[in-house]
Amino acid sequence: LIERSSIKPDISVLVGLCTHLGCSPEMVAEIRPEPYDPQWKGGYFCPCHKSRFDMSGRVFKDVPAPINLKVPAHHYQDDNTIIIGVDPQGAA
Repeated sequence: LIERSSIKPDISVLVGLCTHLGCSPEMVAEIRPEPYDPQWKGGYFCPCHKSRFDMSGRVFKDVPAPINLKVPAHHYQDDNTIIIGVDPQGAA
């Protein structure tokens, strides 16, 4: 298992599938109390089974998702082009 992180600190590259059962988490970026978290600081919420992830894709404690959202292999061809599915060394 390869653990990857986003290459550029200002751009988040994540696989949009919950690590619990593969549902699609929703980005809820606004910082405000939410029914599922009165201290919500923004991030991703999976409405199917209530898993929560912060804006970097890190999983919250005590939710069904066992691990963080995955970061796919990716690299930047140039300042305006991202290649997803191939890491910086050219391997998938």
